[in-house]
Amino acid sequence: MKINHIITSTAVLALLTLSAPTVTQASSYLSGKSYASQATHYVKTTKRVKVYRIHTGKYEAANRISSHKIIKKGTRLYRSSNIMSTGGWIVKSGSLKHSHRYFYMVPSGTKHWYKAAR
Repeated sequence: MKINHIITSTAVLALLTLSAPTVTQASSYLSGKSYASQATHYVKTTKRVKVYRIHTGKYEAANRISSHKIIKKGTRLYRSSNIMSTGGWIVKSGSLKHSHRYFYMVPSGTKHWYKAAR
């Protein structure tokens, strides 16, 4: 009787764990790599440009600027096709390495900073 009870309870427990829905953990922040993947247009800078390093937050409004650097005239890089809602073009290049928590952006107030690269 005891062995039957143990086998039955083990079988029920196994069925419950197999049929239980799996719960996936939602990410606590946006991915910098998904932002950087939007930068697909190859361009060449026509003047010195400030590029801001953006630290991703839980949602887009929570993204924050962590630092900046200046890139030289003539630098070839990739930029996004449209301006982000936070106010700038997403850029990436060999020296501007994005990660899962960071990406780089040129502010939208910068005028005539690029032309198509050949």
